[in-house]
Amino acid sequence: MNNKFKGGLIFQEDGSGDCNLFTQLLEKKCKKLGVKFLYNSKVEHFKRINNKIDEITINHKVYKSNNFIISFGPYSSQFQKQLNLSIPIYPVKGYSITLPIIDEVNIPDKSGIDEDNFLAFSKFGNKMRITSKAEFSGFDKSLNSKVIEKLIVLTKNLFGDSLDYRNCIPWTGLRPITPKGTPYICATKIQNLYLNSGHGHLGWSMASGSAKIISDIIEKKTPQINSDPFKI
Repeated sequence: MNNKFKGGLIFQEDGSGDCNLFTQLLEKKCKKLGVKFLYNSKVEHFKRINNKIDEITINHKVYKSNNFIISFGPYSSQFQKQLNLSIPIYPVKGYSITLPIIDEVNIPDKSGIDEDNFLAFSKFGNKMRITSKAEFSGFDKSLNSKVIEKLIVLTKNLFGDSLDYRNCIPWTGLRPITPKGTPYICATKIQNLYLNSGHGHLGWSMASGSAKIISDIIEKKTPQINSDPFKI
């Protein structure tokens, strides 16, 4: 093991996985249940009648439903003016790099965090994913080369020559952050409109539990998890 590792704390119930693969398999399962997905689409208009959403317009086509959920992540706040709601969710740009593993001997088999540099790492098959930097830059998703270079330097300090830095795949995305850090999973002042958004960098970690909470709220059931902290 790399001699830069002196020790660590292990949380047995923690884990990691491939959220992209999970999402693809979930899509297939949902389609079998009759769920219809619309991709490359834009929500253009909410039609509101008597404090209820009557219909929404997507790509010039009208859709009706008994209930609607806003889960637009960092873009949720862009609809607040039209809906006359206050949705304080802000985009925070997060970075990651994915690197091929060329020496398994010096690579830990568990995910972890370098607390000194707040550098998180997770192994995906024969690749290692590293994430750390986050910044406030609005909705700009361009890659800052200096940030990527810094990530590579920090990664080399941990894993040395065990990774292939010549084939580094950089990525950036927007994290939906709320002022308190907790997501909004709740009803709104519009009778049939709900929020399930603002999960920051833990969207996948909290996805299943959030879905259960919001479904219970819509069905007028008492959620198994106390939902009071998630009210807007």
